Parts: sequence; structure tokens; C-alpha cells
Amino acid sequence: MDKKIWEEQYPEMPELFHLAVEQAVNRAVGNETVYTGQGTVERERSDQNIRGAASLNKRKKWRLLILAAVLCGGLISAAAVSGRKPAKITKVDFQEKLGLGERTDLEEVWFGDVEVSIAEEPRYVNELHPEILEDMKNLKTDGPLITIDRIMYDGLQLAVCAYPTEEMEGYTIESWSMTVNGQKTGPNEMDDNMGKQDYFIFTAQLYDMEPADQMEVVLPLSVYRDNERYENQELLFTVEGKAAEQIPDQEFDLESCTVKLTEMRRTLTAFAGRIQIERTPEQQNSYEKEDREIIYMVLEGTDGIRWEELPLNENTKTLRTDEKHEDGYFYYEIPEDGQTQVNLQLMSRLKSKRWEKWDSSDPANRYGEVLTVDLR
Repeated sequence: MDKKIWEEQYPEMPELFHLAVEQAVNRAVGNETVYTGQGTVERERSDQNIRGAASLNKRKKWRLLILAAVLCGGLISAAAVSGRKPAKITKVDFQEKLGLGERTDLEEVWFGDVEVSIAEEPRYVNELHPEILEDMKNLKTDGPLITIDRIMYDGLQLAVCAYPTEEMEGYTIESWSMTVNGQKTGPNEMDDNMGKQDYFIFTAQLYDMEPADQMEVVLPLSVYRDNERYENQELLFTVEGKAAEQIPDQEFDLESCTVKLTEMRRTLTAFAGRIQIERTPEQQNSYEKEDREIIYMVLEGTDGIRWEELPLNENTKTLRTDEKHEDGYFYYEIPEDGQTQVNLQLMSRLKSKRWEKWDSSDPANRYGEVLTVDLR
């Protein structure tokens, strides 16, 4: 890339990054510029290893340069390059990370200007490794390590978007649980921008908690510095919103079993509950002789579109069930159009092919009748 153009477009980018970008792009277009520390050496590459190298025009090369510059720039903090603070993520970005897309009907679940205090004596520590408590260093700060920018609370999900404060300089943090109304949630999800920690999103699912309009939240931060563990900083705040709407239990008698849906709740964003499959002795005997076993459930809207699953926690992306998949919790995203009914379909696989690839979209794997669930 012409040095003059580079300096005009990226005046604050160090020369080392300029060379790294140029090497990456030249590698993509057919030549490789090797940075030796003493200078650069052009080395041609065989066209046999470059798909369409001859047809790569200047416009494509320019786009590659821009992309490479962005990628290399992402390796370091913008603050480290130019002194500017990293850009904050938008509400749309926040929604995307929560699996809510670009929905525009969620204003009542967003909260800002949350008052935060620090617990005088941290109560919730790393319970998995109590031995580290003896070597834990005192954390001396005048304020919270993070500031809460906005919160999403809809009765089934609590998500906190936060940014580091000046007090966090030199420290790194993590948090995999929250305590909500005295009940510990988790393991939760934490997004810290691929370890850069220029923002944080802490997410907790509340599907197994008592519905409440007000949530008293404790967010414990595990604190580290120079590979040493410091005592937790626990942030306390209150969120007042709308509790999840409870849905009456529903029961379906099928030829092969009885399906019970209990503890059901819905909000603007999600539908959650518990599914139980029960059988009489005769049904159980017949089921055990079948080559098929129920392992899954799917929800489809009345328009035939399958509903997207939401994770129950960081370790599960589908149902959280018992070993036989016949008693467990589900958690699904509700489409923006606010449907009031949903079709539930049990899914199965062949016992004889238990270890083979299984396709949840294959109609042959549907088990039993379609169940229509009322969400009102």
C-alpha cells in the first residue's frame, strides 16, 4: 500500500502494523512480503495455491487492505493506539448478543440509570476453590470496578451491560453467577469482548425462580492482577420490571405416553417451562420394545416456523433434562409478532443408531401427534 495513502488513512497506526497488514494482503493476492526486522523481501507464490489470483483486481485488493487494517487494529485497544476510549456497544448490538435481533417492541424491558452500591463485606466467593481464599489479597479501591450502562430484565432473563471504570485499571475481572432475591443463578454467561474487557455483558436465566416485579441483585466480581487473586467486589442493585406471566399447566394424553407441561411462563422475549413424559406400565413395556426413543422437543409457530432455542446456561444449548430426556426444562425465544399458540412436537431417534448423526429437521424423527400449546 502506498505509504502516503496509509499515513493519510491511518495516521496513528504504528509502522509495524502497516507492515503486518501489507504482508497479509500480499499473501492473499499472490505475493508474500516477508518482514525480517531489517527490511522487507518480496516473494512470489505459486498460482496453483491461489484460487483466482489472476482475476483479483485493484478494488478487491483495496477491500482486503481495509479488512486487514480492521483486523490488525482489533488486536490492540483503540485506547492504546490513539488514546481514545473504545466505542460503546449500541442497544441493537446488545440485543443481538442476547439473541433478540433488531426487535423494536422491547422498550419496557430496558433500564438505565441504575443505582449501584458496593457490599462492605463480600459474601459470595469462589466456592469451587475455597483453598485460594487464604492467599486472596485485599482489594483497595474507592469505587466500583465497573459502571452499569443498561440492563435488560423481562422476568425470565436478566442481562447487564457494563464498562470498566478507572478503578479497574490494572485488574481483570470475571463473573459467572448472580444472586437474585437471595437465590443464586448460573452458571451464567459472560461476554468480555474476547478478553479485551472494554465492555462486559453478564446474563442470567431466571426460569426456575419465583416470578417477581422487583429483583434485588448481587453481582460478584472475581478480581485478578498479575496472576494473583484479589477478594471479590460485590455490586448491589435493584431492578423493578414486569414479572413473567404464568401460564396454566397443560396435559396431553397420547397413545404412547402422557405429556405434562408445568411451571410455564412467558414474557415479551421468551417462553419457558418444564416438560414431563409419563407412561402406564403397559405403555412403558411397549416403548421399551420400540426401536425409537424420545430425546428432544421442538416448538413451531402456527405459521410453521420453528422457534429458536435459547440457552438455559453456558453448558446447555438444548433441553436440560434427566438421563432419559423425560423430565426437563425448556427455554425458547418468542417471535416479535407475539403468537398466542405454539405447536409442540416430540422428536426421536433410532435406538439402534444411537451414535450416528441425528437430524432434528427430518420428518421421520417426529414422534407422536402434534400438541397445540396455549400461551395465554
